[in-house]
Amino acid sequence: MSSLLLSEIRSPDELQGRSLEDLESLCNQMRAALVEKVLQTGGHLGSNLGVVELTVALHSSFDFLRDKLVFDVSHQCYPHKMLTGRYAEFDGLRQTEGISGFTNRFESDFDPLTAGHAGTAISFQFGGHVKHHHRHHHVGEHIFLGADRNGSPAVGAPRPTSAAPQ
Repeated sequence: MSSLLLSEIRSPDELQGRSLEDLESLCNQMRAALVEKVLQTGGHLGSNLGVVELTVALHSSFDFLRDKLVFDVSHQCYPHKMLTGRYAEFDGLRQTEGISGFTNRFESDFDPLTAGHAGTAISFQFGGHVKHHHRHHHVGEHIFLGADRNGSPAVGAPRPTSAAPQ
């Protein structure tokens, strides 16, 4: 396999089967790109630098066209956007006619929810899980990426018991 270059990634599928060294190199490229692009356009830098490895790990482990990834702190989505074919658009991040600084379901099939800062992921994912459970079919995993009150990242998959029809 050839080297993994951020500028050439069009889909998270390209992370499959990559070595730890390849993924570490990709994370380094993503951090450098985040600093460069956010200094140019403005945006949320620290919150995105803090989730680079986590985002690469999630995209290496799940298929987010089938599984659903929702960011509770949606301004942490820049690494996610880079891995889902939007890196070339980062010069227009948060600019008129450019890509949003938050997840946006009109930008990509990888964004199931248009959301802002916080408070939506758990209820959105819980509702999706209950809907699919009620219909007696499993579409995929429902993963939310959030931060607790002290800013520590949290990843979860809601597993309702008493609220879901049995």
